[in-house]
Amino acid sequence: KLNIIGTTGTVAPPLKEETNISRMLEGTFTVANDRASYPCNPSTIAKFQEVIAKVPDFPFSYYAMASCLRQRGDSSWKGYAMKAVDILENTTIIDGHHPSHDQVLRELNLALHR
Repeated sequence: KLNIIGTTGTVAPPLKEETNISRMLEGTFTVANDRASYPCNPSTIAKFQEVIAKVPDFPFSYYAMASCLRQRGDSSWKGYAMKAVDILENTTIIDGHHPSHDQVLRELNLALHR
């Protein structure tokens, strides 16, 4: 039920929601218009890899890795994208899942021509 930045998205400013995942991802994204973007540098990529290792069922770290690697022209992006799709195909059937799961699943399926 977590969103792309690892929170539930139910807390409104001035409060700040934190989870173990959101703390690990801190500094790896910016959010504008309900859309996260990633500065794909070695530091953020290392954090995505850490989240993948520690929370392998969190689909958005795979999505972020796929996005960064695709931007760099690295063909290994598809492996990360397919792993994210595998997870998202399960999370999108959970009642009350965050809409970002559906959005990212659609985006990845288009990118993978599925």
